[in-house]
Amino acid sequence: MTDAAELERPACPRCGNHGTRGIAEGPDHLHATGLRASVVECTRCGLWFQSPRLPRERHHELYPADYAPHGEAVAATSAPHPALAAYLARHRGYAHLGTGGRGTPLDPFLRWRAGIQLIPAYVAGGRVLDVGCGNGGLLRTLRALGWTDLHGIEPDPAAAAIARSTGADVRQGAVEDILPGFPAAHFDAIIASMVIEHVAEPYEVMREIARALRPGGELLLSTVTRDSLDARFFGPYWAGFDFPRHMTYFRDRDIAALFAQRFDRLERFHQLGPIDWVRSASWRGRPVDRLIARLGRRGMIAPAIVAAMTGRSTRVSLRARRTNVP
Repeated sequence: MTDAAELERPACPRCGNHGTRGIAEGPDHLHATGLRASVVECTRCGLWFQSPRLPRERHHELYPADYAPHGEAVAATSAPHPALAAYLARHRGYAHLGTGGRGTPLDPFLRWRAGIQLIPAYVAGGRVLDVGCGNGGLLRTLRALGWTDLHGIEPDPAAAAIARSTGADVRQGAVEDILPGFPAAHFDAIIASMVIEHVAEPYEVMREIARALRPGGELLLSTVTRDSLDARFFGPYWAGFDFPRHMTYFRDRDIAALFAQRFDRLERFHQLGPIDWVRSASWRGRPVDRLIARLGRRGMIAPAIVAAMTGRSTRVSLRARRTNVP
């Protein structure tokens, strides 16, 4: 356990207000590290964030050795499904994947699939950055799709070493430290998969992402939203809290504020997340939760589909275009 004197009490990362009220607290259910975290709400803008928390230079302590995104990656990535490849050729600029052909009734599903996978519109000779690239799984996918000028940022040294096996230029270090080192308007696409909720200052990170992205370039981002059905159902046992690794807990309106001023054409793609229901149920342990846990991921696919179709799933992918606004 960490002594309270070693923790910091940050101002609201959205509006800078210091006034807060307590919301929830809990242990590290997922990895049993013995750490706990507390959530507070800003009394001015309503954002939820972790406070008190470890200082940023100690955030590496929150990630155990068996943290999945940092583990060994699959050596090779298979080609996209022919239907998805055809959709990408028709609508996302990937003509080199083959003829796109005519549209099909599957196009809405394929659009959603490309959206949740954070596949950027193709730019010949373009430069793409994966922020928080983990073991390089997405970098491998992008290379298989034809991108060659690949870059990544990864705080964990072991994961960064694995990611470099993709041939990408992967810089190891904190996102907040590495991003300012890139030139302005440097990238054609920037991707951040389940990263923004992990950083201490998400709105500042978004400003740096916007600075490094060329006007007209794409930002593709995934995160979690507490406006989900399972967040309301499980309360403090909601898997989206992921104590103590998640630093910020967004509502849909907080996510919209991340993209305000510097981006337009914001699109949302709600993911299926049956594992979030199962994990939350296993941690809470009520009679109905024991039933959910027994059903498992396959048994919970139906409520996960309902949540995604109604825009109320925990996990959401987003993409937007960088505007010319500085």
